[in-house]
Amino acid sequence: MELSAQTLEPPKQSLPTFYYQIFLTEPIDSVGQIYYQQDSTAVRFQLSPDKMAIYLLDYDGERTIHIDYFKAGMPADMNKPHCHVHALEHL
Repeated sequence: MELSAQTLEPPKQSLPTFYYQIFLTEPIDSVGQIYYQQDSTAVRFQLSPDKMAIYLLDYDGERTIHIDYFKAGMPADMNKPHCHVHALEHL
């Protein structure tokens, strides 16, 4: 009886999901939308409970994003290059 060699792959480890965050200098009321400045593709987000940070749930870690938000009931916007977006391990 001949035994064939089998290549066994190591078990796949589940990697933690990485999110990103943007720190704000002052609290904001709410966020309207966030998208990549280059092509207007939407980015999923969540405003932190203290409204001092925005968590980016599907950011690619490379591009400038545009944020439409409300502060004191007035619309405003800002752009944040990737160097202002910080990695988080989880929410």
